[in-house]
Amino acid sequence: MNTPLSPVRRDQVEVAGTPLSYLASGDEHAPPLVLLHGTFWSRVWLPVLPALGTARRCIALDLPGFGLSGGELDISDATVPALAGTVLAAAEALGLDSFDLAGHDIGGRIAQHIAATSGRVNRLVLMNSVMFDSWPVPAVERFRDPEVRAATTTRISSIPVRYPRSGP
Repeated sequence: MNTPLSPVRRDQVEVAGTPLSYLASGDEHAPPLVLLHGTFWSRVWLPVLPALGTARRCIALDLPGFGLSGGELDISDATVPALAGTVLAAAEALGLDSFDLAGHDIGGRIAQHIAATSGRVNRLVLMNSVMFDSWPVPAVERFRDPEVRAATTTRISSIPVRYPRSGP
């Protein structure tokens, strides 16, 4: 017997005066599952939301400045603790006392912070996640220097691209 897939809808919640968009799927009375994106936005969860929504109340949040959410991230707002606070405020506004939490990429790092500090996470799922204390890695950290970024961009754009030959 096949369970019908749950429809996906887009909604929003306001946190500290900023509208945050999210994709939702599932029954409002089902156990809640909050899904956090990485570099992209909530659409990364779109392929699995209809199936997940058959068992959970899914909320795939767009972080501030991503997807269809308002706001912009500056240096102080883009930290993991600050983003975790935003997610917790969104959960509060949605009436979620406790919830399951899934995170992808940097969303996984945010999820780990929430699980370790809030006492509100029942289950945690991480996919291709930045580890709890490993971001940014030294190799990436150096690209914050504008001179390194400029030099790297110039070098990369001046490298000729060679494609392998096909055939014998």
